[in-house]
Amino acid sequence: MESSVSRFQQNHEKISQLESAGQTATPDLVAARDSARMGVQDAKTKIDGVRNENEKNRLAWAEKSNKSQQQNNSQTPMPQQPVASPYNQSAQGQGTPTPQSAGQPFNHTQNAALNVGNPKFPIPKNLPNSGPHNPVPLGPARPTFGGPSNGAPGMMGQPAVQKTPHFILEGEGDRVLSKKKLDELVRQVTGGGEGDGLTPDVEESVLTLADDFVDSIITAACRLAKIRPNSTLDIRDIQIILERNYNIRVPGYSLDEVRTVRKFQPAPGWTQKMNAVQAAKVMGKNDA
Repeated sequence: MESSVSRFQQNHEKISQLESAGQTATPDLVAARDSARMGVQDAKTKIDGVRNENEKNRLAWAEKSNKSQQQNNSQTPMPQQPVASPYNQSAQGQGTPTPQSAGQPFNHTQNAALNVGNPKFPIPKNLPNSGPHNPVPLGPARPTFGGPSNGAPGMMGQPAVQKTPHFILEGEGDRVLSKKKLDELVRQVTGGGEGDGLTPDVEESVLTLADDFVDSIITAACRLAKIRPNSTLDIRDIQIILERNYNIRVPGYSLDEVRTVRKFQPAPGWTQKMNAVQAAKVMGKNDA
C-alpha cells in the first residue's frame, strides 16, 4: 500500500506541475495516476475488511469467555460461613465483646447477620494462656573432619577421617640406625654367642657408614628426579639407584623396564688362540 500511495503522489505532483506550467499531461502519466489511485482504494478496502473480521472475532471470544466464567461460577460451591459462639460475638461497629446474660436467649438471626457482615472471627479480649515454653533438645553432634568440639563420648567423639601418623625414625638422634637394631642384626649374623659383638668404636663406624650410605642414595635419587624432571622424589628413583649402582633389589618393588643382557662376542684372534690351546691339549694327551 505504501508503494501505491507514493506512486500516486509522484504522478499527481507531476500532473500538477504540468498544469501549472500550462502544459497537458500525457495519457500514460494520467493512466499511471489513476492506476495508483485504484490500488490505494483496493488496499484500504482490504484493510477495512481485515479490521472488521478481527473485531468480530474479538467480540465472539469475549462472549465465549463470559459464558465459561458464568458456568464456572455456577459450579463453584459457596463457602460456608463460620459459626459464631456466644464467647466471640461483637456488636456491629464496636470492637469489644458483649457477653450473653444468663436470662437472655441466644439470638440466631442477629448472629447470622453479624457473620454475614463480618466473615472473619473477631479477636477476643482475653486470650487463653499457652503452656510453658520448654527448650527443644538437640540430637548428638555429627562427626566432622577435625573432630567434634563438644567432646562427645564414644564413636561420636572420634573424627570421621583419621590422620595419617607421621613417620618416626627408629634411630637415636640423627642416626638412621639405632644401636639396638645394630645389636639385633649382629646377633642374627653371628648366632648370638658369648663374645660375639661389636666394640663401641666399631659400632660408631658402622652407624656412620649407614648414615653415609643413605645420604648418598637419597642424593643420587634426587638428582635423577631432577633430570626427569619431577619436583617430588619417587620410590622408582631410589629403586633405580639401588639396582644399577649397588645391585640391590627391594622385595615388593621392581622396575618396569626390561632387563637387557649383553652377550659376549669374542674377537677372531682370541678364538684362534683358544682353538690352538685346545688342539695342543688334545695332542699332549695323545702323546702321553
